[in-house]
Amino acid sequence: MNVFAKAKASVDAVGTKSSKKGDKRVVEVNNLENYASVCALLTSLEAVKAALELEVKGQVLENFIETGVASKVRPDNFKGVEGVASASCELRKRDSRRALSEDEIQMLDVEGISYDTNEKQVGAYMINPKYSAEQETLEKVAKKLEGIKGLPEDFIIYQPQISTKVVSDTTISQLFQKSKEVVSRLIGVTTTLALKPKMEVENSMEESLNKVRDLLLSE
Repeated sequence: MNVFAKAKASVDAVGTKSSKKGDKRVVEVNNLENYASVCALLTSLEAVKAALELEVKGQVLENFIETGVASKVRPDNFKGVEGVASASCELRKRDSRRALSEDEIQMLDVEGISYDTNEKQVGAYMINPKYSAEQETLEKVAKKLEGIKGLPEDFIIYQPQISTKVVSDTTISQLFQKSKEVVSRLIGVTTTLALKPKMEVENSMEESLNKVRDLLLSE
């Protein structure tokens, strides 16, 4: 093959993409770029939202702590405001479905702060379920429980009590009788902060986008 033919073969080889094993097919999909752009924007917005939420909740929590420590009673919920925005700011008792851990119980015990006990299962003696269908044995037991011959040793079983320790209203009241250091340390153990923000005046889409754009560009 002469040099010219070799040169042409070389160009053809470079201009043709070889199909390798494992290569994915490439297909044009309408609106994919728009969808990807929105997804990327939402990811950025979630990050900004998380940072703003942390800052705002930090201020709200500090207000609850300062107010509660000063008055020595559980502080009232309040309405937070800025510009045309507002938020219901609530300090809620920790949900009873969230049991206190051993470490958290110890923290409260050290400070002399009480809590409630939720009984999930009563401690009791009961007939072993595997004998529930043995009518002959059940009839014998019905006539005479003690001294009966042939009664299985494990016929009666014990169901242990299961209980959890949970935060009560008294827990919160006692907490705010303590020093600011103790309140700051245990408020996250005993309470949940709820924030419900809203716009008091409906902004136009352009106004909202401009504000959000400024936030994103400042990051």
